[in-house]
Amino acid sequence: MLEAGMHESSWRLSRGARGPRVASALALALWAWLIAAPAARAAGPTIVSLEFDDGLAEHDAAGALVASYGMSATFFVNSGRLGASGYLTSSQVQGLEDDGHEIGGHTIDHVHLPAKSHAEQVRQVCDDRAALLDYDLVVDNFAYPFGDLDAASQQVLADCGYKSGRDVGGIVTPGSCSGCPYAESLPPKDRYATRTPGSIRKTTTLSNLKGYVTQAQGHGGGWVQIVMHHVCNGCDEYSVSQSILTAFLAWLDEERASGRLTVKTVRAALAASSPFGPEPSQNVSPRLVIYTGDRGGAGPWWAQGQDLAASAGWQQARWTAAPVPAEVALLSVGLELPGPGTLILDDLLRIDATP
Repeated sequence: MLEAGMHESSWRLSRGARGPRVASALALALWAWLIAAPAARAAGPTIVSLEFDDGLAEHDAAGALVASYGMSATFFVNSGRLGASGYLTSSQVQGLEDDGHEIGGHTIDHVHLPAKSHAEQVRQVCDDRAALLDYDLVVDNFAYPFGDLDAASQQVLADCGYKSGRDVGGIVTPGSCSGCPYAESLPPKDRYATRTPGSIRKTTTLSNLKGYVTQAQGHGGGWVQIVMHHVCNGCDEYSVSQSILTAFLAWLDEERASGRLTVKTVRAALAASSPFGPEPSQNVSPRLVIYTGDRGGAGPWWAQGQDLAASAGWQQARWTAAPVPAEVALLSVGLELPGPGTLILDDLLRIDATP
């Protein structure tokens, strides 16, 4: 499967007695599924992601509670706080992942990224991810501390290898965001600024929590990210009590059993929707491309075939390239997808077309 980019295979040429004038014919079968941006939301599934920010010590127990209902959550942690008083240890974070939960990045020190220099943003985001990867964790997604982001910080996330970044807000919430969507779309409108209801506070009721889900169910479905911080009885403004969290999990379990929703980590929710990225185009046409190389390895672009029509089913494409130059020792051949879309490739074949 390929999203925007290129899939390629390489062959080293063995000319022998045939001499330098070799032409390559390429036979392949492909299926291109290119999703159009909908003008209006069609009815679809409702996906709920349970998300815990800041790597707080009580999240170890929260992970066990979520897992007791057969669910997995996403924990966004700050690598610089691991092991500090009141925060998870690296072993506990590894244990959460071992139990099926997802670990995401949240900067080293929980900083307002737009207020920092570019170099400091890179350090906070890239070094945070590197530190978590060093614990043998899989770290694909990020949550902006304080929901604070701008175009520069979004680009830093992409450059540091993150697949998404989560904002806070942008979805209908009691008392705010009137006129906003009732759920995030999948694929998200902006994968580096995914939208949520407001963060859960100590005043958030069980009815409010259910309402974030039912409003999505009543308006065509979508992705509902529930953003939580402390799990305690009113110890912080941004907290949810264990009793309310337990009741919410029990209700989600009932809704899931009825087939009215699924509960997924951020990684799983994004994987369930393809492609990633901005609203995709209807008219992304894949094409065959060839790069050449010498004995040292792959080199520059050489040739490309005609654009292939987007298709909802398998289609076969065949292209006979020009004779390969004598100095070429390596061909890298593949399919290029120049915009957002999804491509599944099967049976890429090179045939010697020399008479």
